[in-house]
Amino acid sequence: MLIDNIFEKIVEMNSNYYTKSEFSKNYLGKCNTYYSSMKCRKEDASKTALINLFKKLKHEAAILEETHIVFDNAYIRENMKQKRNALKEMCDEVL
Repeated sequence: MLIDNIFEKIVEMNSNYYTKSEFSKNYLGKCNTYYSSMKCRKEDASKTALINLFKKLKHEAAILEETHIVFDNAYIRENMKQKRNALKEMCDEVL
C-alpha cells in the first residue's frame, strides 16, 4: 500500500523513532488513531489524507532545499540533499 511504503520511509528517515500516531497527525492531518484504524479495516487513505500527506512532504522538501546550503559541514549538506530527494520521490508517489 502506498501509505505503508511512505510511512516506512518516514520512519527510516527519522532513525526509527516515528510512530503511527505521529504519522497520522503530522503527515495525514488526521487524529492519532487514523493510520492504525485504516490498516485494521484494510481501507485506503481518504483523499483529504493524501492531499495533506502530499502538502507535508512537499513542504519538508522545500525547507531542506532552502536550508541545506547554510551548513558548512559537507556531510550534513549531503544528508539533507538525500532527505530532500527522498521526500520529492515520495511526493511523486502520492501523485
